[in-house]
Amino acid sequence: MQLINNTDMHISCESAHELYTKVLQSVTNGESTPSVKDPKSIGSGWGTRERLTRELRYITLILKNPQNRLINSPFFLLEDVISRTVLATLSDVSDVQTMTFYNPRAPEFSDDGKTIPSNYGYRIRHLNYRNQIDDIIDLLQQDPYSRRAVIHVHAPGDSEKRYTPCIDSLHFLIRNGSLECHSLWRSGNALMLLPINIFEFTMLQELIASELKIPMGQYVHTVTSLHYYLEDQSRFDLALHTTLSQEAPEAMRSMPFHSLKQIELLRKFEKALRLNLSDGIDEFAKLSDYWQNLAAVIAYMIAKKRRDSISMQYWIRLFPWKRLIKPSN
Repeated sequence: MQLINNTDMHISCESAHELYTKVLQSVTNGESTPSVKDPKSIGSGWGTRERLTRELRYITLILKNPQNRLINSPFFLLEDVISRTVLATLSDVSDVQTMTFYNPRAPEFSDDGKTIPSNYGYRIRHLNYRNQIDDIIDLLQQDPYSRRAVIHVHAPGDSEKRYTPCIDSLHFLIRNGSLECHSLWRSGNALMLLPINIFEFTMLQELIASELKIPMGQYVHTVTSLHYYLEDQSRFDLALHTTLSQEAPEAMRSMPFHSLKQIELLRKFEKALRLNLSDGIDEFAKLSDYWQNLAAVIAYMIAKKRRDSISMQYWIRLFPWKRLIKPSN
């Protein structure tokens, strides 16, 4: 690990838990930075109050085994992370109504009160009217050593909107028979969002790898400004204490080949449950075993939001979350 004046840092680890722990230890010594003033910025408190940060700049994180994406942290709740990943990153949900069910603050991110078109998944599938996941898969199937496999998320004019994507782009390479992913970020909240970001984009990496029928290689995460807000110091201290005292969780199971079609089935299941259109059994039955496990976590999350303890117990008993973990040899 190299650190020069709080910039030009590289951290490489086998697990996301270890990576997150080292980031927290490092950003503690980061540079104190004044608050931004933009009244459109949610992160700045709408420009109405000072939110000082401690910051590392131009930092690169390398996760050697992207299936080791789980983290033991009080701010990494699996039901929250999986629901966000499936809805906002792997699929193309952009309507405020759906997102508000999971996050009451969702309307704050919308310019028109109806949509959040800069949601990661929506951008990935609809920017310039192109499904960039399909484009990447087609390109790499035709030219496995291509250097053009890039997904763009940030777009011109985003700085004028309430929700400006923190991620700029994702670059994919097939090297040594594995799919590597390099994500580039303008900004990142080291405490609250980094664990989620690593999880959701290694899931996207594995989703694309599943269509190419190859394993994942390393995941690389480069951030211009990786920071935490000083007003969150007590939560920061709790997170650091927890990660230092807990062992890294085991790696997740491998995603089966050709998983892309499962996302739409999972969305139908989620919608049926959330809107009480049905009990979701028909949609659930169409999912593969791997995706049924994720569906059960989302069903648990829906029941949790409704404070339906009976349904929560049903889903956790039927599909214990240990089924998400790679079996021991």
